[in-house]
Amino acid sequence: MVASLLIILMIGPMTCSSAAALDHEQGTVGAAAPDTVVAGDQPQAEISPPPAESVDADHTRKRLILGIAAAVVSGLALALIVALVKRSRDRLKRRYAKSVGHILENLTDGVIIADENGDVLFANEAAAAISGTRRPDVSLTEWSSVHGIFLPGSNRPLPPEDLPLTRAIRGETIADVELRVRNPRVPHGIHILVRGGPLLGIRGDVQGGVVVFRNVGERKKDEERIRRLSNVVQQTADAVIVTNREGTIEYVNPAFESTTGYTSEEAVGRSPRILKSGRQSPEFYRELWATVTGGSTFRGMTINRKKNGELYHSEQTITPMTDEHGEITHFVSVNKDMTERRKVEEQAIELDLASLVQQRLYPASDPDIPGYDLAGAVSSAEATSGDYYDFVLLPDGTVVIVVADVSGHGLGPALVMAETRAYLRSLTRATGDLVTITAGLNDFLFADLQDNHFVTMLLARLDPPTGRLNFVNAAHPAGAIVARSGKLVASLSSTCLPIGMFGETWRGVMQQVEIEAGETAVFATDGVLECESPEGEAFGADRVLEVVSSHRRSSAAEIVAEVHRAVREFRQGERQEDDVTVVVLKRLTICPKYS
Repeated sequence: MVASLLIILMIGPMTCSSAAALDHEQGTVGAAAPDTVVAGDQPQAEISPPPAESVDADHTRKRLILGIAAAVVSGLALALIVALVKRSRDRLKRRYAKSVGHILENLTDGVIIADENGDVLFANEAAAAISGTRRPDVSLTEWSSVHGIFLPGSNRPLPPEDLPLTRAIRGETIADVELRVRNPRVPHGIHILVRGGPLLGIRGDVQGGVVVFRNVGERKKDEERIRRLSNVVQQTADAVIVTNREGTIEYVNPAFESTTGYTSEEAVGRSPRILKSGRQSPEFYRELWATVTGGSTFRGMTINRKKNGELYHSEQTITPMTDEHGEITHFVSVNKDMTERRKVEEQAIELDLASLVQQRLYPASDPDIPGYDLAGAVSSAEATSGDYYDFVLLPDGTVVIVVADVSGHGLGPALVMAETRAYLRSLTRATGDLVTITAGLNDFLFADLQDNHFVTMLLARLDPPTGRLNFVNAAHPAGAIVARSGKLVASLSSTCLPIGMFGETWRGVMQQVEIEAGETAVFATDGVLECESPEGEAFGADRVLEVVSSHRRSSAAEIVAEVHRAVREFRQGERQEDDVTVVVLKRLTICPKYS
């Protein structure tokens, strides 16, 4: 078509030029004819000019032909221009549509476009990656059941009329509807956030619907992590302070409020200097600030002051927080109140020292008594003990053996135990009479002890030559004497009330037994007899006698160790609830020194 138009355009000018040349030729010939004679001198026919009417008609026809040709050419040129413009416009439309399709295909959000009948016209790859299907091959009424679309927290499929795409086709605009998708292709399920709206034609009529959705599972996980972290910070027992770069407090947690006495409203907007106690040097704070502003974490012990003026020790960690460019934006301070722990540590140190002191109050070694074997040992339930045993050699050669138990255990009873030992040793220097000793001890302790505090005691005096054993048992567990055969020979039962509970009405009562050669006497505190197994059964006196009887040929120290071991095994790893003390006295032979 273009070639034809070009030919016509070329013919047009040529036709006009030929007509003009013909007019010029005819005019020239007509003017020269009268004076011209051809060769041979033969007369020629005279050529006469055409009539004027004929010339005018020819000119008119020519002009008409040229006008028609020009009109045809103009029409064809216009058609060409229109065709070229339309072709260019279609090409631009196709290129634009291709670009839009490329953009939609490469979106990370899922996109689904459907017509007014719900038939899917377009769905990108992200739609399949998020929802498990690119082009749902079922009608909208079956989408929920087939593709597993639910409301969060519900196991019932979403009704078809509530689907965002269905609503968009109805002409609704949908903003941020959260749904859960779970199907065989998405077995673990995901959460999606959906937006959508109607697909409108040129005249504004609804021709379908469009929905755009994204996987918000990771966002929900992030939100959950942030929520948990926030809960941790809110509920932690350590005080947390967040300040800006300049050191102004922007956040404190509830533990800060309970520790310092300052409310969040009182602290936010102020400096942590409100806690400054003045107990630490300016150099300490300069080093602290230089450390954190330099990007390093500060760790140290600080002495702070509460709102009420009370001082407290804090184990403090200050960490600088940076942005993506590495610039410090905030400081986070975590403060652990160490006041009570320091008190406990100080008490532990004191208890350790008290324990060392108390250990020196027990006999440093077992006494060497000819013809006898005597030993004892204490196992404390805590660092210090309320149990007490002692051996006191008197000037007349007799030996005082004492096993006592202060009510309770721990530091308080340990102090009473030390007091009891001091009184007892002082009294035995003045007299060897057991009743006098226990009466004096009762008077001293009754004046010192509070109500419901007392001491049980088995106080015995051994006369080595004769084997006589005088004793006063002040409500203490009975001692026992076991024969060479392993049978119980005698019991050193209680003879009077506990020491320290009663004043002048208290009376000590003394009794006497004898220990023969080959016999073994054992004394123990209630920590031995009342030790319980995991089932709640008490160790009891019979088990003590069984251990002594089965090891009666062993040394006194070995028998003491065996009783302690048996008690530990009986507990089966359970915590020791009371102090355990055992003393064993064996008579080996008749002492030749006294025979």
